Amino acid sequence: MLPFKANWAQPVEMTLTHKTDIFVADAGYETRRSLRSKPRITLSFSALSVGSQIIALSRVLATSQNMLCICANPTRFVHLTADAQVGDDSLSLSASPHWLDGTTELVAMDSNGEVFELVELTSLNGTAAGCEDLLNPWPEGTRLCQALTGRLETQISSNVVTDAVVTTEVVFNVLPEFDYKYIPLNLEQFDGRHVIAARPNWGSAYTLENSWPVEQVDFGHGRVETYSPIDFPAPTYAFDAQCFTFDETERDLALFQELRGRRKYFYIPTEISDFGPDVQLGNQNFILPTREVYDSYREHPVYRNVEVTSMVGEVIRRNITSIELISGDRTQVNVHAAWGGTLQTVGLKRMSWLLKARLFSDIMAIQWKTDSVSSHKFSYTALPGIGFNDYLALRSTPEDLDRETPAGADRAVIYL
Repeated sequence: MLPFKANWAQPVEMTLTHKTDIFVADAGYETRRSLRSKPRITLSFSALSVGSQIIALSRVLATSQNMLCICANPTRFVHLTADAQVGDDSLSLSASPHWLDGTTELVAMDSNGEVFELVELTSLNGTAAGCEDLLNPWPEGTRLCQALTGRLETQISSNVVTDAVVTTEVVFNVLPEFDYKYIPLNLEQFDGRHVIAARPNWGSAYTLENSWPVEQVDFGHGRVETYSPIDFPAPTYAFDAQCFTFDETERDLALFQELRGRRKYFYIPTEISDFGPDVQLGNQNFILPTREVYDSYREHPVYRNVEVTSMVGEVIRRNITSIELISGDRTQVNVHAAWGGTLQTVGLKRMSWLLKARLFSDIMAIQWKTDSVSSHKFSYTALPGIGFNDYLALRSTPEDLDRETPAGADRAVIYL
C-alpha cells in the first residue's frame, strides 16, 4: 500500500483516456469504432511527507515502485460515524455512495497520514458495513478512501524541501480491468440520444474553431487547382466546465464513459441567440425578417435542429424540415412538430442551434481543486445532423463527381 496522502495545496488531476478509431469518408461523414470498453485512468497529485512519513516513502520507492500497488483515491471517501476497535468486523459509515458495495476495498488513514490500513468490506446494508477484522483502532470521523489498484509511473520525482519535509509528484496508473463504478445518468433525450446542457465558466473565453478542409494541387508555376470534397465545415466548440459538487463531477465522468470518448454522438445547444431578437413564432415554424438564414443554411447538413427556451424556462427541441423564402425577402423555417406548451403565450427567451456532436478528444482531464469542486475542458465537434442520403436529397443541384472549383468561380462576398 502506498503511504501517500494528497496535498490539496495543488489540484488532484484524474485523466481518463478512451481510444476511438475514426474513418472519415471523402464527403466528410464519419464512421467511428471504440477500441476500449473502459478508459485508462491515471491519478496525479502532490503528496506531502513529513517526519516519519519520509521513511515510509523511501521504503516504498526502494522496494515497490515497479510492483502492483494500492493507492487511496482522495476524491472518493466516506467517514466513520462511530469508533472502531482492533478486531471489529463491522463499521458505521456516513453514506452509501454509488461506488460503494459489499466487496469494495477502502483505505483508512489517520489525520496525519502516518497510519494506513486496507479495509476489505464483506457486506453493505445502507450505511452499516461488514468487514474483515480490523488491525488498528479508528476513531469516529476517520476518512475511508476508495482503494485503487494499479502501478506507479516508472519515474517519480520528489523535492526534498528540508531534512524533514519532502513533496512527491505521484502518478498512479489504475489497472484497466479495475471496476471504477460510475454514477447512473439521468439525462434528457432527443431523437434517442443524450442532450447535454453546456455549462461554460464565463470567467474564461468560450472558443470556436472552424475547420473546412480542401485539397489543392500546386503545379509549382502559378496555377493551383482546388477541390472541395467536403461540403460543410466542422466547427469545434471548447469551454471550461466548472463543477461545484461531487455529484456534478461524477456525472461528467459517467458521461465520458457512456459516450466512450469520441465514439457516440449527442445533442448540445450553442447557448447563443443564433437567430437574433426578431423571431416570429408560428404554429409549426418561425419567421425571420431577412433572407440570410435561407441563403446560408437551407442546404446545410450541420444546422438541422433548434432549441427554444421560453421566458419561464420551458425548453422545446425540434428538427428542421425545410427552410423557405417567403414574401418580403423573409425566411420561414419549418419544424417537424408544433411548438406546443406555453411558448406562444409567455414569449421567447432564446433560440439556439441544437447541434449533433461528438467529443473532440478521447482524453478527459479533471482537476479537483477540492474534494468537491473541480474543473475540466469540455470540447466537442459538430457533425452533420442528417444522414448522407438525406443530405443528397436536400441539395438543390446535383453534385459533380470531383466538385472542382475553378479559379475565380463561386466566390463569397463577406462584409465584416
